[in-house]
Order: sequence, then structure tokens, then C-alpha cells
Amino acid sequence: EQRVLIPSVQVRVPVPQPERKFFLFYMLFFFKLFTLFFILTNLQSSQFDYKDIFKKTLLDYNIVFESLGEYKAGAICIPKIPKTYDKYAVGFSYDMFERNFALETSLNGCKEMKKKLISYDCKCEIIYE
Repeated sequence: EQRVLIPSVQVRVPVPQPERKFFLFYMLFFFKLFTLFFILTNLQSSQFDYKDIFKKTLLDYNIVFESLGEYKAGAICIPKIPKTYDKYAVGFSYDMFERNFALETSLNGCKEMKKKLISYDCKCEIIYE
């Protein structure tokens, strides 16, 4: 038995490398995701500040919002220019027969209190449902 040596030829086939476009696409995607997360976190933190102000304002009137009945809602007049004020207009409702009616009642209460109490520009918004 005789062995024959065949010279091997090595051919280099280019291996496709991940393109730079994909890298940039994913980097841009994660940057957008991070930015969205950052914005939502800041918006949510300011929402919690107004929730605390709402609760403290009700406590000034000896009302504990958590102890109120079902179908309750709360609204506060949020200033157009973010700043801390001495007084805030609030509205609330509880023991309503329907959720939508509770929301409407709390907004109306906030608007009425705003007319009588508030001198700065603000907008009544629901913060508790």
C-alpha cells in the first residue's frame, strides 16, 4: 500500500464580521431606552411629591385619605411653574357609587378650592384613583 501525499491548499474565506451598523443601532436603542427610563423616573418622582403634598394638605383638615371608603379619588392643583407654595388646592371624593363620578367630583372640588384660595397659575389633576 502506497501513500500519496496531496498538497493541501488553504483558502481563506472571509468570515463575516458584525457590521458597525448593528452595533450603532443597538447602542442607539439602549440610549433611547435609558433616556425614556430617566424621564419616566423623574416624572414619577414629582408625582410622588404631589401625592405627599396632597396627603399633608388633607391632614391639615384632619382627613386621612387612606381611611376613606371605596371609589375614592384625589386631585391637586399642580403649578405651571414648579415651585414650592404655602397653599395648594385639593379636591377629593369617597364612597361614590361609580369611579368616574369620584374622579369628576374630586376635580370639581379642586377647581372650587383653587378659585377661593390660590393666586398662582395651576391646573387641577387627578393624582389618586
